[in-house]
Amino acid sequence: MNAFCTTVTASHFPYARALARSFRDTDNLEPLYVLVLGSPKESLPADPNLIVVAWEEVAAGSPRLMPYYFSAFEFCNAAKPFLISHLFEKLGMEKVVYLDSDLLIADRFDRIWTALDTSAMLITPHHLTPPPLTARHTNEVDVIDLGFLNGGFTAWRRGEAAHKMLAWMRERFPVYGFYRHLGMAADQKLLPLLLAYFPQDVRVLFSPALNIAYWNAQERDVTLRDGRWWAGGERVLFFHLSGYKLSQPDLACAYVSPEANAALLASAPWLRAVMDAYHQLVAPYFADYQAPAYTLTTYDGVWLNNDFRRLLFRTGRLDRGSGAFWRIWLVQTLRMVKRLSTGVRPLR
Repeated sequence: MNAFCTTVTASHFPYARALARSFRDTDNLEPLYVLVLGSPKESLPADPNLIVVAWEEVAAGSPRLMPYYFSAFEFCNAAKPFLISHLFEKLGMEKVVYLDSDLLIADRFDRIWTALDTSAMLITPHHLTPPPLTARHTNEVDVIDLGFLNGGFTAWRRGEAAHKMLAWMRERFPVYGFYRHLGMAADQKLLPLLLAYFPQDVRVLFSPALNIAYWNAQERDVTLRDGRWWAGGERVLFFHLSGYKLSQPDLACAYVSPEANAALLASAPWLRAVMDAYHQLVAPYFADYQAPAYTLTTYDGVWLNNDFRRLLFRTGRLDRGSGAFWRIWLVQTLRMVKRLSTGVRPLR
């Protein structure tokens, strides 16, 4: 049996529900397992199109403090190999595709399931061709900084090779899976090492129809014909709407400037229709949705900003007798006082 999977916090659960609907709309009938982190799965709305998994179900072998010393974003990325391993070892899946939740599915995944017959793992790069030096939304320095392989899609076939690769990931991700710390970018700087450690088992897919996103839109010749999206003579499999916000529907990506967005849409005008389709898919799942609270914001009575999370990772505790603890506390307090004095609510 084959399966899809993704990881989210409760705030992004509507994206997972939209992803499940997107699968059903394209006749991908394999089950979607959604690992929801930081909130009880019982607090989420029921959805017959997906199966919710709790961290406690997949966490075997993980560091006890991992949910606390990682931010929510880091935790979602570091948890991926634990979920995939669970689907193989506990549920007996033969092939598994991991996808970020912010995707629009456009076709059946038959070509991916078939490609896994000859590879243990599949992955895609951020770019297929060099971005123009004049591009304002992407450049090669950013790609080098973030990792040239994109972690938003991986596909796996059960077996000894996958077992070894996932075991390596379950060891390394909890140690190195930080974002903007230790020079890391969550999982994306670790993934290319798989090509060196397991060269016979990992295949990079260089298809223009896969993982189409804001960072590579300028290189993809995408067209809509008879209700189907095409790119480079292939039917598009999925679009990756990273950075798209319902609250900013005119921006392809909220992570880059409005000027860069305008230039991107001018170079890839087809992207507007994709954004509109994705908006229509996702918006109903956010209507009247109240996300359960993320419960991993404090440890030992201390509100966890990134500095406290890093201290917890390094020392395994938050020692109120240490100078490091009080330096972090003082900086955090001063920042909160400044926000309050300027009428801005403290970040949570």
